Order: sequence, then C-alpha cells, then structure tokens
Amino acid sequence: MAEEDLRRCVACSKELPRDAFSRKQWQNGANGGAKRKCEACVQPNMCQTKVTSSSSSSSSSSSSTSSAPQARLVLAAPDSAEAVEAKKRGLKRKRLVDNVKKAARAATASLWNSDVQDDETAAAVVAAAAVAPPTVAEEVRRWRAARRLRSTFRQLCAARKKTKAPVLSFDRWVSRAKLFEALNPLAEGGGGAGRDDPLLPSRADHLERGFVRDMTRTGLDKEAAAEIAKAMAVASAAAVQRLASPEGAGGAQVGAAGGSGDALPAATAGATTGGGGASSSSSSSSSSSSSSSDAAPLRAVIERKGNLVHVSAGQPNAKPFFKVGAAHYEKLRQLFRRHGGKTLQRQAPAADSSDGAAAPTAAAAADAAELTAAFHDALFCLVCRYDALGAAGYQAALPDAGFDTLLSGMGVRFECFASPLNCRYGRFGSAFPDVDGAFGSTGSFFGSGAFAPARGSFEANPPFVPELMGAAADRVEELLAAAQEASEPLSFTVIVPSWKECHYYMQLRRSPWLQGHLEVEAAEHIFCDGAQHVKTPEQLHRPSSFGSSIFFLQSKAGAEKWPVTPALRAELQAAISNGGATGCAGAASGEKKEGKKVPSLQEWESEQHGGGSLGASRAAEHGAWSGDQPEEEELSATQKRRKRRKEKEAQQAALAQ
Repeated sequence: MAEEDLRRCVACSKELPRDAFSRKQWQNGANGGAKRKCEACVQPNMCQTKVTSSSSSSSSSSSSTSSAPQARLVLAAPDSAEAVEAKKRGLKRKRLVDNVKKAARAATASLWNSDVQDDETAAAVVAAAAVAPPTVAEEVRRWRAARRLRSTFRQLCAARKKTKAPVLSFDRWVSRAKLFEALNPLAEGGGGAGRDDPLLPSRADHLERGFVRDMTRTGLDKEAAAEIAKAMAVASAAAVQRLASPEGAGGAQVGAAGGSGDALPAATAGATTGGGGASSSSSSSSSSSSSSSDAAPLRAVIERKGNLVHVSAGQPNAKPFFKVGAAHYEKLRQLFRRHGGKTLQRQAPAADSSDGAAAPTAAAAADAAELTAAFHDALFCLVCRYDALGAAGYQAALPDAGFDTLLSGMGVRFECFASPLNCRYGRFGSAFPDVDGAFGSTGSFFGSGAFAPARGSFEANPPFVPELMGAAADRVEELLAAAQEASEPLSFTVIVPSWKECHYYMQLRRSPWLQGHLEVEAAEHIFCDGAQHVKTPEQLHRPSSFGSSIFFLQSKAGAEKWPVTPALRAELQAAISNGGATGCAGAASGEKKEGKKVPSLQEWESEQHGGGSLGASRAAEHGAWSGDQPEEEELSATQKRRKRRKEKEAQQAALAQ
C-alpha cells in the first residue's frame, strides 16, 4: 500500500488506511493532522478493532525463506442509526428510573426518621411480642363484621324517626368500649369467647353512656338511644363470638372487583394458631390427607399501579382491596424488615448444606420469598384493620417539622399514640399490637401489659375522644409520680384539642407536673392527614379543625434535663404552623424552604366533602357534650379521681418544700 494511502491516528498512533477514518477525519489535515482520529477511537463503545497475526510456515524447519508475522486490522461495522437511538433511549430511561427512586427515597425519609428508635423503652415491653398476629382470612372476616356492624347502627338510627347516625358516634363508641375493656380486663376463661376482640366491642352487658349521649343530640329520646346502645353491644358481642368460633373460621368470601365473588379456602385452625398469620409454611407443608389441611391459606396479593400499591387478598383487585402510597409501602417494608422480619429469621431452621453450595442458595432464595410474602400478609392485615376502624381524623399527627423540633429540643424519641401508617420513629405505642407489632409497636398505652417507662421523653397525641384523653392524662400523671419517687427524668409532651370545658383539659391545666403550656389557634397550625398513606405529597397536610393545647408535663429531673423555654415554645409553634412544614414535596426536592400553604379549613372541607363546613359542625357537636359529667354508674371512677387529686396535692406540697 502506498504511503500516501495511510494516515496516522493521533489517539492510537497507528498508520491506518482510508476506510479506518470517517470522511471528515480523513480530510482533517489543515494543521498536519493534529486532530485526526480513527473511527475506533472516536466511537470506542460502538466500534472495536482486532489485530490478528498470520504467519506462513514452511514444512522445512531450517528454510531461510520463512516469512515473518504480518499484522492486519479488522474493523467492526459501526452500529446502525436505530441501534444508536435505542441506546440513547435506554440511557434516558435509566436516568428517569434513578430520579424516581431518588425522589421515592427522599419522600420516604420525610415520612419517618429511620435513624431514631427507642429500643430502651421497647425492651421493657413484652405485651406486643406475646400477641399472635391474625391471618389474612381472619382479618377479612373481622373487616366484614365491622362493616355489618356499622350498617346495623345506621339502620337502627333510621328506624327511629328517620334519624341519621350522628357523625363519628360509632367511632367514639368503639374507642370508649375498647378503653373500658383495656381498663377492666376479663378474668381467665370468663366472658363469651374467653377474650376480647382487638377491634370490635366484646362486652354485651356494657352500656356505654357516652354512646347514648351522642345519639340524643340528633333528636332521639334517651330511652330509644339506650335501646340502640344495648342492641349494638349485643350485636357486636355476637359478632365477636362468631369470629372466635370454629364455624366462623371456616373460610373467607373474597369477591372480585367486578362484583362476582369466589369462595377461596382460608387458613386452617392449625395454621391460625401455630403460624400466627405471617407465615403459613407449616400448614402448606403438612402431609395430612384431610381436605382442610390440604387447603392453601389465603395470602395477600400486591399490584403496583403508578405511585400506588394495591393490596388485596387471594387475587388482584379482589374485594376488599386497599391502596397504599409507594413511599408508605417502602416505609412499612423497612419497618417490617427491622422488626417482623427478624422474628421470622429467628424462627427459620438452619439450611442444610449437605448437598453443597446449591442448597444454602436455594434455601436463602426461599427464605427471601417467604419473607416478602409474610410482609405482604402483614401489610394487608394492617391496612384492613385500620380501614375497618375508620375515623381517619383520629389518626392525624404532628407535621414532620414539629417532630424534629421536639426531638432536638425535648429529646422526644417515642410516640405513645401512633400506628405504623403515621409513626415518626422506629418504635411507638399503638392500639393494635397484633397487627402493629410486626412494624415496631410496643402495644397500647392502657391496660395490663402497657409500657411503663421509668425515664425518657415522650409525645402523647391521643385520639380526640374526651374519655380517652382523660384516661391518658391519668396514666401520664401516674407514670410521673413513679418517676418522681425514683428521681428519674421523665417528660411527656401532650397534644390535645382546646376543649376547655372538658375534664381532661382542666386536669392537665391544673396538673402539679405542668412545666409549660402552649395554646395554638385552629387557623394557625396544621396536622398530617390521618389517611396520609393514600395521599399525594401535596395532600399530606390538613388544617386543624380545632385549636390545640400542648402541655409539657415533667418530673423534677425531667424538667432539669429538658427545660421548656420560651424559645422552644416559639420554635414549636412555628414548626406546626401553616407553611412551616415542608412535607414530602419539599423533602423530595432536597430544598430547605418554606412549606406549601395548606388550604383553610372551609376550603379543605369543601374539597373533601363537596361543600359545607363539616369542621364547624363537629366543633359545635363537641362543644355540646364536652361539659358532660359522669353519671351514677361512673361514680367509682369519680371517686378514684378524687383520691388521685388528693395525692397530687400532697405531692405538690412536697415539691414546694
């Protein structure tokens, strides 16, 4: 080849022929070829070179005519335009997926603080670990029983003078009834099925006076309201007995989204009591010949649809099915791996490695699949329980900026009233240890087995039911008295509505443990929506329907360790103000800026309920019954309060000395 037919590449320093260069690079010789590059160097990811050696060998070993190896260049053909565009689209898609994952991680980080977990408090509580979780089939039956009970209440109210059921009266009845059961536990082997249901009121002989008062405000006379209350107590207790009976555990009817229902086999009694609901491997691996033991247990099914995750039982979109936001799904997955997943791993037998390395690998894959299935079962039971509970307004929580202020200023690392759906930290107290325990709950704030911290700083934002808030105030003061006697630092930040006529408000306002108090008007602060797990980042916060009171109750050592200063109160008020919380949207962008303004209460109610001001009507309703005093059947509770008041006066006198 002539010398003028070869040109040097400045990148690889090779003398190459014309076809190794593009037309532009071949003609690029104005400055002596200082910028000329061959195609292999211009597009290293799309072209490749091969240098092969060939030698002509002679059959004679001593021949002087043997030729030396000659190098020749073989160029791979460049990719077509379609292939180049496909690669560009792939890179663009990868960048988009990475950005979505980054935003999801940021959104999940704004929902909870994964770095904070009060294991010291949780270690002293064994109640949550002792409660066996339900199976998917059990929770479906409980959900249907709760819906039927709500329907029964509406029908009973409509049958009396065509009266509609009072707003939230059913939900308050359930809260009061479960509080009564927690404070008055059944004796071993006593009452109905022998134990109370975790959700449904279980005492047929308990007449809830607050329930009667709620119904009288809609025009019902007291006698008719008492009859409805008795009928509801009997109906609920009967539903609890059906759920606990072997006949009630026979199966769960799960209907498809289109309306046709298929009877799917439910978990057997052995799987229910032995496996606990998260894992059903013991029943599925049984070699029993009976048809009941051969039936596969009902399992949860997950289907992703955009930024939502649909959770159903048995088959996709089967009723009941629930929605969970992608960020909350990731949060719950992390909580389950931290708490429920560890329990499953401890229970799993060691893998048999007698067949070599393949056996542990297969066992690990099977364990990972079972762990994922167990998480989905626990997730279904969780959202099913809280959907049956209803009253999302009672599940509202402080905005993230408020929790951050309490963490930095008061050392708050634990919520006494929360759920896995709205918790801020890895450990918390909640109403349902059977379904919440796998996600980090330490159990209820009330009753036997409730946690009794001797030290620490806690946040208590109980559901807005006066009787429940009064019981929370009693419990807080009891714990503070014990901490004071032991000279331990203990602090509670209690957030309640400013219903100043209620007993709980006056009790907290006059408490000898009160170290600070903050009043915030309704229009000046916001909450995280109680249904935040199905809300978009823009809908995460909601305006407050009432003014709020924040009480700081502390032992003497607690007041010294976490002083309630004016600066702290001002910072907390700014953090929970409308526009003070960033929420998911601000956290996902990674910017430190003022949060988006939340609509006013009237605008928010109009958007949620299609007009009107439901918040104002609820405020008037609460005001109508907030000053009700205990009646004759509650005299024993009144006497207990008087005794505690005398003890507080003695403690206050001791502190003054």
